[in-house]
Amino acid sequence: MESSRNERYYSDGSMVKINDAEGEVTEKEVLKLLEEAAQARLGISVAELLAGYENGELSDPSAVADLIALAGLLKKPVAA
Repeated sequence: MESSRNERYYSDGSMVKINDAEGEVTEKEVLKLLEEAAQARLGISVAELLAGYENGELSDPSAVADLIALAGLLKKPVAA
């Protein structure tokens, strides 16, 4: 089977679409995304989320591991 630039086929014939898009996000945009996600998932601010994580107070840190990892990439820590 032939594949286009954005499609790949596995030996069983199944296909997966691949997104080759790249982009940049500002630190301000990341903070906004983190804030929205923390509010949507837990009803708290991102500062409260990170403080809860650092203090071991989150009941299920794996549910927000992506947010914690993303916050760790920021140059400046998020203030509580």
